[in-house]
Amino acid sequence: MVRVNGIGRPACAAALLALVAVPLAAQGEEEVLKRHRIGLYSGATFVPEGEEAGETKLIVVPTVGLDYDYKFSERFGVGLYNDLQLSSYLVQTFDEGAVERSFAFATVLVGVVEATPWLEFYAGPGIELEKNENYWVLKIGGSVAPTFGGIGGASLEAYVDYKEEYISIGLGIKVAARL
Repeated sequence: MVRVNGIGRPACAAALLALVAVPLAAQGEEEVLKRHRIGLYSGATFVPEGEEAGETKLIVVPTVGLDYDYKFSERFGVGLYNDLQLSSYLVQTFDEGAVERSFAFATVLVGVVEATPWLEFYAGPGIELEKNENYWVLKIGGSVAPTFGGIGGASLEAYVDYKEEYISIGLGIKVAARL
């Protein structure tokens, strides 16, 4: 039998207290999952089948956006991504016609998967609203985002919008905050 006396008793009591207290303290310090994220997007939409002076050419349209994400867990969430194109242009449609797009606004409901802490992918359906004609949209994209202590950060965004009558590609930067 081991006998503890003198200075050994307070040391054993302190060690026992540390063994119990450290895990309890760590539980209180666990990082709370910040479920909400709001982001401001600025970038360009590339329309490969744009039309200018009767010729097909690549059209570049400045685009801004406001995005909202809600995380169900560490890796999965849902988002509402909204983009506004800040210009008017002509685009050739799949049926060889041309349609004017003027300050088109798209809103898309996406599923979000965080593959790693700095890489996520998203996809989902939505609608592009515009004064001449509205189109259904399927958005597929991803972002590379260094995070700043879990409070937010900046990300590089890339996506493809498959619309009823044409395809566009978006590239830009999003600055987001977790709430």
